[in-house]
Amino acid sequence: MATGFWTRGIDPGSFRKSVTFYRQSDKTDDLGKVTNGLVKVATLRADFYPIRGKELLEVQKVQGEVTHKCYCRYNSKIKDIDSNWYLEYEGKKYSIESAVDGGCAKRYFEIYCTAHVNAEDMPEEEEYLEIPHEEDDEYE
Repeated sequence: MATGFWTRGIDPGSFRKSVTFYRQSDKTDDLGKVTNGLVKVATLRADFYPIRGKELLEVQKVQGEVTHKCYCRYNSKIKDIDSNWYLEYEGKKYSIESAVDGGCAKRYFEIYCTAHVNAEDMPEEEEYLEIPHEEDDEYE
């Protein structure tokens, strides 16, 4: 009998959508001015969908305006994910409200996020902010 990852109702075969993760970062320019921007951290395969019905009511008791849920495999590039991060799916950015290590076994992340209606609320994605990666693999 299978245990762990697959018995929790998560099918890794459902990770068919491409989701890009960003984190906020500061940069000081030559004049000493600090600017805030988004750093692209990783692009991973995930299951990403809107929350509906009973699930939405249960989540909003805790978090207010959660509109989408994302599952992706655990990845060391996003192991420090928190509510200061964003994700992008099909060109639209979402604020991450919470992210937990599902099952506490470093197998997958369960991420709740909110769609951004006002573009003014989003930090700008800056070209100068890039994280060098040892591997240039887009998906892991």
